[in-house]
Amino acid sequence: MTLDQAQFDGSEKVFERFLYEAPTLIAGGRVEPVWLEDGNSFEYAVLEGDKMVHYRVDPCQRTVTQIPEAIGSQEHQDKEEKSVPEKVEPGTYTWIMGNPVPELPSPDGKWFLGVRNFNLYLRSTQDGSIHMLTQEGSPSGGKADLPWDGMGARWSHDGKFVAAGRIYAGKMGKLPLMHWLTKPETCEDVRFIRAGEPAWTWELHGIEISTGATIQIDMAGAPNDFLNIVGWLPGEIVFATSDRLSKNLYLMAGDIKTGKSRSILIESQATFHNYQFFEPLPITPLSDGQRFLWLSERDGWNHLYLYDIQGSLLNQLTQGTMTVYQVVAVDEPNDWVYFTAVGERRLYDLHLYRVHLDGSGFARLTTATGNHEIIFSPSKQFYVDIHSTVDRPYTTELFTADGVPVKVLAKMDISPLVQEGWQAPEEFWVKAPDGITDLRGVLYKPGHFDPTKKYPVLEYIYGGPHTLDVPNSFYGYSFLEAFAQIGFVVYVVDGRGTIGRGKKFQDFCYGKVGQHEVPEHVYVLKQLLAAHDYMDPTRVGIFGLSQGGYNTLRAMLTAPEVFKVGVATCAPPSLNDTAWAYTERFMGCLPQDDPEAYQKSSCFNVVNNLQGRLLLIHGTIDSNAPIAHTFQLMQAFIEAGKPVDMLIIPEQPHLFSGISAKYWLNAIRRYFQEHL
Repeated sequence: MTLDQAQFDGSEKVFERFLYEAPTLIAGGRVEPVWLEDGNSFEYAVLEGDKMVHYRVDPCQRTVTQIPEAIGSQEHQDKEEKSVPEKVEPGTYTWIMGNPVPELPSPDGKWFLGVRNFNLYLRSTQDGSIHMLTQEGSPSGGKADLPWDGMGARWSHDGKFVAAGRIYAGKMGKLPLMHWLTKPETCEDVRFIRAGEPAWTWELHGIEISTGATIQIDMAGAPNDFLNIVGWLPGEIVFATSDRLSKNLYLMAGDIKTGKSRSILIESQATFHNYQFFEPLPITPLSDGQRFLWLSERDGWNHLYLYDIQGSLLNQLTQGTMTVYQVVAVDEPNDWVYFTAVGERRLYDLHLYRVHLDGSGFARLTTATGNHEIIFSPSKQFYVDIHSTVDRPYTTELFTADGVPVKVLAKMDISPLVQEGWQAPEEFWVKAPDGITDLRGVLYKPGHFDPTKKYPVLEYIYGGPHTLDVPNSFYGYSFLEAFAQIGFVVYVVDGRGTIGRGKKFQDFCYGKVGQHEVPEHVYVLKQLLAAHDYMDPTRVGIFGLSQGGYNTLRAMLTAPEVFKVGVATCAPPSLNDTAWAYTERFMGCLPQDDPEAYQKSSCFNVVNNLQGRLLLIHGTIDSNAPIAHTFQLMQAFIEAGKPVDMLIIPEQPHLFSGISAKYWLNAIRRYFQEHL
């Protein structure tokens, strides 16, 4: 039964209040330190009432001093202004998803390196003058005129050289993006690689700043499907390459004079590596230039290793069933490596640890449950710990590097939420279909919850092999909190195939993406329904974006007796049409190499199974999951005689923003209210 307009108006206000206003109502808890010149002292600002109050902390003296408002405001403003250098509008690679290329300051402070019209330029920090460093780059991607990439460029330590990549995209396909709101309408072609299609290849060059002379680094013996420039050694560029399926990672060094390269180490996986080549690699160089820390899952868990620059293993620093996430600080004078990791005791809690470079002295420093965001002082003598759980609000504390508490800096006040009838989310644990593996989820109850009532149920899903869905910090998903407040029981769960629990757990769906996720999530739902009488099994919905949209489609089409309403946003219905770098590595093959595996994961084969109500939402300029996916799926539903609803959002990419994002979320809200 459709709700009347008065009910819609009331729920929209509540929905938007918990979506947009509530995060601003819960005050304090998080402190971002601004470190001062001594490397220990810092300043921070917190909202107290309706005023921003500034404090200065001297950890050595154990003092906290309030700064007068005018001084504090001006000092912070000055620091902020100094930290953001002047920019010029750079050129962009529209075929790399429209991301602008940031300028990169030189170590000696003389230049900013940027990209304009597919060439590298230098901008003087003295007078702002522009000097083109390269001339031959163009967007065509032909062998004679490759575009230069500034996003991953690296300055040498002395500022005399730049290492930069050039991309050969001549065989890449093009995706037309229509701009329907322009007058007249226009069409923009962007580069797009579908699974199995020809991809880019890379070249690596060293460029001398004073002369503009370039030398190409020989990458023979290593694939060049991906390139990441790590940094510099004296006379050498350190870089990494990977093959297309991300099975082999090559860490190498190239001589800036001869162009010859040497291998430092090779990491191989039977399935895939977890690094993302558009993010920093798992390497932390030490100050002596002769050693580095390396993260590897070679034994099934992500651990820290110490290598010398020739590629010889010196020590394994961590062991056991834990996943190291990140090196946050290295205190070389005192021989300590500080890092965050999960898996010891509570499986998903992110804690701070430390260990000596010889592997001794391993210890966990943080004690509170939940996630810990660690910010070390430049001196490495102190750290700020920002921590919370899904049901415990943020607290910020100051500790010595040994983990000794110094000062509680801030605690979040959630009384405004409580006064609104907010219910704290509940962590739950259920079994996977094997009856052995524990799976973690979080459940959100409606405001002013009444256990004697029956509530409609929503599952939020993403389910990709490279991420986690379940939050472990306070008020992490405001949109899930908002759906709960208007009368839904909402839950999210991390099934097998997600990250953080070792390669065996993650590899569960390897080569079978789309085949096992939905049965596992149905199994979880049945356990929740059996344990909670207030969850109505006849009113279950599911929604997600991107990979979550794909899994929403799979749920509606392969478990129609369970999921009654679904909203799929920017959803690729077939893995064949998805972006190559994501799909191929997790499928372990190209579509032409195993057509049957890709066929089993296609939604087009099961459109006749649709029974419930389905809403498809897509942005018109999505260059990640093209809108053609939704049109093609819509045609399949037309041919099958299945009624489906569709919402097209003009001039929006893969992730919506601004007023369009607000409209999108309210459209999902209305759809679930109408049909659940």
